[in-house]
Amino acid sequence: MEFPVEVSVELVRDADGNPIHIQSLLRDITERKQIEQQLAYQASLLQNVSDAIISTSMNNVIQSWNAAAEKVYGWKASEVIGKKLAEVVPTEFASDSEDFIKQQYIVRGHWRSEVRQRARDGRRLTMLSSVSILRGSSNELIGTVTINHDITARKQAETELQARVVQLASLRQVDVEITSSLKLDDVLQVALNAAHLLSGADDGYILLHEADEMVVRQVVGRYQEQLTPSEPMTPVGIIQRAILAQEPQLIANTAASPDYVPHLPGTQAQIVFPLMSQDRMIGVLNLETAAHDVFTPQKFDFLRILVWRISVALENAQLYQVSGLRLAELQVLYDQVKTLEALKTDMIRMASHDLRNPVGIVKGYLEIMGEDLRGRATPAEFEYMETMRRSIQRMQNILNDILSVQRIEEMAQHPSGEMVDLVLMTGKALSDTEESAQRKAQTVKADITSAQCFIEADGAQIHEAMVNLMDNASKYTPERGCVDVRLRREGDTIIFEVQDNGYGIPLEMQARLFEPFYRAKSKETRDIEGTGLGLHLVKNIIDRHHGTMLFKSEYGKGSLFGFTLPAFPGT
Repeated sequence: MEFPVEVSVELVRDADGNPIHIQSLLRDITERKQIEQQLAYQASLLQNVSDAIISTSMNNVIQSWNAAAEKVYGWKASEVIGKKLAEVVPTEFASDSEDFIKQQYIVRGHWRSEVRQRARDGRRLTMLSSVSILRGSSNELIGTVTINHDITARKQAETELQARVVQLASLRQVDVEITSSLKLDDVLQVALNAAHLLSGADDGYILLHEADEMVVRQVVGRYQEQLTPSEPMTPVGIIQRAILAQEPQLIANTAASPDYVPHLPGTQAQIVFPLMSQDRMIGVLNLETAAHDVFTPQKFDFLRILVWRISVALENAQLYQVSGLRLAELQVLYDQVKTLEALKTDMIRMASHDLRNPVGIVKGYLEIMGEDLRGRATPAEFEYMETMRRSIQRMQNILNDILSVQRIEEMAQHPSGEMVDLVLMTGKALSDTEESAQRKAQTVKADITSAQCFIEADGAQIHEAMVNLMDNASKYTPERGCVDVRLRREGDTIIFEVQDNGYGIPLEMQARLFEPFYRAKSKETRDIEGTGLGLHLVKNIIDRHHGTMLFKSEYGKGSLFGFTLPAFPGT
């Protein structure tokens, strides 16, 4: 049997100093060698994992920095050891302060969450960060070890996918709104508001071709001070180029375009769309921005779809205005609309189909990952995967709704009159919105009457109105806030209310709340995403059911939204 030994040799001398023999000592070092091998293996493992592993002292001074950290952040270990971690890797936490988080992992022994960081070259990174406490031999706190997993690519993919879903949902809502009226002024207002909001433009206008000249019909932004609706305009610059070519124009940098003619100071980019219908130009949509990075090719392609629908809606409105109520011309208009609605259905179906495959692939790989990690994943990791699964399922539900164009048309043109139990409907809406409130640790209280609350209505539309108001309350209420949902009956009237203690709405913004595409943006809510169509659609639903909207808000204290509906006769 062979084993490693440590040998020491000593020459032994007599009293006179003469050598008499050699003494050898052998020591078995098998255990020490095993420990050294294990330490070498662990050191190699630490250097070869793909996650950045960083250890610090309790005052946040870097003690170790593995190879993955060098690759992720761009700093060599020799450059950062001995420096403060916050100086090397600037970090943004989701909500709590760094001191609060430090107290958490000192008390618990660990902490885990997503953070935003910046690399040496300025790249913004999204990391899944796990921090654990290190203790000495006497159980004293000596430092921390942090494992940072780079999820930047995944978060970007999720963001892009969600943005595409939001775009398609917005397109569906715009389509319903823009085709709900044949009054030309209404269509122009909705069309320009939608293009302005969804493009991120600062200024813009719509010109219509009338009597062999271009006439200003709708303006937004600074053009409200320069242009007057109904005045003629001679097209120049990029607008003239778009008209002559009958092709959309994207000018990402106006300073580099020889055809650009400035009308507003500070304009950095411009988009011009000829409004075409049946190979005939009916007008021009012009959008401008003072920012460099707002008008992207992706947004330009999305606006093509929107402009197609705007052109169709404007054509329909003009035909209605010219023809009046004469039956023969209305029949022609109906045939045209029917054909274009079929094209719209194909357009939305094709656009939505592009998303179904990647969503299905993500869902499939997530299920495979779940099976691979079954029994090995921590409860926190399992919860992350479950949250991702629910999010993907919601995306699939949205896509399915977008593809159900026939259902949209049926709701708009043939409202049903079934008997609906609002007590059951309120319970279902509470269940459907429970998750959004839980994510923000909000308290939801329900006060539902025991009286009969039957109405004659389209159940799907009333459910959509309830869910919209509940989702809004949760969205515009901070974490750990309160939302109260109430249903009661007073005589022949049924009253539904949703009250929150959220941000509230400034008084000067309240008058326009139910206008399409209007969003009341205060300093607390300016970064909350939305299309500005939700409350307008709720009001339309309630108006169609002969009800009344309820609203009350105080800035800084919260809001109450709701509606009243007539009870079903005889109940």
